[in-house]
Amino acid sequence: MISSMLIIGMAKLTQIAFSSTNSNGIVMQAQQYAASEAELQKKVDYKDLAGAARSVIAGTDFQQEVTISAESDYSDAIKQK
Repeated sequence: MISSMLIIGMAKLTQIAFSSTNSNGIVMQAQQYAASEAELQKKVDYKDLAGAARSVIAGTDFQQEVTISAESDYSDAIKQK
């Protein structure tokens, strides 16, 4: 009886560990995807910057959205979005 309970407990711990590892992998993929998208935005000419409505990322259950704020003065000589 005790060994059965230990086996069930170990199985649950293993399941939790795998779930955590899978979640961490998803988070890392999302961070890499966001960093990649940010690098692409940096390559766009300032005048051509534009937002993108929320859309599904192909091949996943996840979504992406790009929001560009209105232009403002960072300083007398520099504008920012």
